[in-house]
Amino acid sequence: DIFYHVHIPKVAGLSFSQDALELLTAKGLRLITREGCFAHPGLPDPQPRDRLVMLRNPAAHVLSQFNFCRYAQGISDYIREVTPPSDPLPKLFQDWVHAWTKLKSQ
Repeated sequence: DIFYHVHIPKVAGLSFSQDALELLTAKGLRLITREGCFAHPGLPDPQPRDRLVMLRNPAAHVLSQFNFCRYAQGISDYIREVTPPSDPLPKLFQDWVHAWTKLKSQ
């Protein structure tokens, strides 16, 4: 049997999938982990027996995403490279949330 894990970034999904993979494999089961929609066209046949998803407190999730974008090595460098100097990644959390709100309203 196959289990399908929908990975939502910054909700402990990778840690979960590593632990789940170990437990499921020990029982002869398989795990597929993908970021995105469950109706992904590349799903195997037979279809997964069950779907798994990790959820997180929304406020903690947003703060974790900010910290990841701001401080994660490699990611913060990449963001600086692709962000115009006239509109850099905000340094403060509340400015980052405001920038996302402004993007959504455009």
